[in-house]
Amino acid sequence: MMKLSTPGKFDINVPQHAQLPDVVKVLKESGCGLVRLPWNQSDNLGALARQVQRFINGGMKVVVDFHPDGREKSRLALWQLTEVWEKLAAIFAHIAPEELSFHILNEPNAHLCPEFYYRELQKACNTIWVTSPKRLCIFSNHLMGNPDGWTVAPPKGGPVAAAMSYYRPYDVVKEGSDRAYPPVSLGLAKDFPFDDYQNQELHFKVFRDYCDKHKIQPWLSETGCHRDVPGRLQYAKDIKGLGEKYGIPICWWAFRDEYGANPAFGNVKARDLDYWEIIAKP
Repeated sequence: MMKLSTPGKFDINVPQHAQLPDVVKVLKESGCGLVRLPWNQSDNLGALARQVQRFINGGMKVVVDFHPDGREKSRLALWQLTEVWEKLAAIFAHIAPEELSFHILNEPNAHLCPEFYYRELQKACNTIWVTSPKRLCIFSNHLMGNPDGWTVAPPKGGPVAAAMSYYRPYDVVKEGSDRAYPPVSLGLAKDFPFDDYQNQELHFKVFRDYCDKHKIQPWLSETGCHRDVPGRLQYAKDIKGLGEKYGIPICWWAFRDEYGANPAFGNVKARDLDYWEIIAKP
């Protein structure tokens, strides 16, 4: 079974169309220990298999992430989980569970049908464990992996980890609004960015407590900050600090041109290198 806390300095989500093998070399030399590879049904399975093998050959662990494009496709994907993972489990059956894990569905949009989602999630995990009993299955909660949704017990029958997506306060760090980070109070009865900021540590604690209760691994599967947000370096420091405090490994989302720090993929600006230094330092 894979341990998500890797020997590397940091973990990163790699864009679907990143150019290999240069990316493998750059990330490995930078100290990356694990890559999360998003995949959807419009992508070529052969290309995915080659990417997975190249990263593993380069000495890194890999998480294959079923990542439908858009919320509507995410809803439709709920009906396809078992079919998708039966296919992927067979393709990657030859790879050791210590090197490869599966993220069953990125940010499930299932707030209207949580019972259905968890039933299909269990079926997908069962399908994977028939082929590879020790394969780690990573799941997000029905509220798109948000910190408010850790209420339902995880799948049973094999190795499991929980994945939380974290872009809070969302209006600031993901949307690139004209408010800076950290947001200051505007004195409003409901100031969502400021309230979210105030509750950051609570969010991490609730997630850690859920994982401890169910004796499973925690994983922050996505986080990052929009390139144009004043204070984005402080956001990276804050989230990294909370991850270290609560023992939650972090996978940084690396957007190519629009978000994040991404020296491996070109179009690098000087301010990105500061961000990269923060997330890559031990």
